Amino acid sequence: MKLVFKSKGPKDLSALPRKLNQLRADELTHSLGQTALRLLTEGFENESDPYGQPWKKPIARQGQTLSDTGQLRNSWRVASTPTIVRLKNATVYAAIHQFGGAIVPKRAHALKFKLGNRWVTSRRVKMPRRSMLPIQSKGLGKTWEKAFRDECQAYLEELFS
Repeated sequence: MKLVFKSKGPKDLSALPRKLNQLRADELTHSLGQTALRLLTEGFENESDPYGQPWKKPIARQGQTLSDTGQLRNSWRVASTPTIVRLKNATVYAAIHQFGGAIVPKRAHALKFKLGNRWVTSRRVKMPRRSMLPIQSKGLGKTWEKAFRDECQAYLEELFS
């Protein structure tokens, strides 16, 4: 991200060090964390990933994708430091939905689960990727990048006003 400081003259430039000393990175990362939680909520409401792609619908049930009980959606927490914003989810199944993958039995020969009104047995179930957060290799995506850029811009404008 590139920041440009527009000076109105020598007085503005002499105030720059004082303003920079007032910069509180922890306040900014906290705000960015709250922005990320808002974007996560919007993703659940729209049933789409951070890049605008819709999540694959579940086979076994009707209703909103990833929102059957609301536990996954409501378990997101922000942990921030002056240099890092980390989003955490305590549910054991958050990662399989974020990245997709195969579910295989640990102790039995097969998985057994209910699909509609009948019981199904399978040696492996493939879970599609339903990303809730941006994936590092793909970047933030336009929506998340714009929201973070706007948050940083508003913070700096308030600091330098």
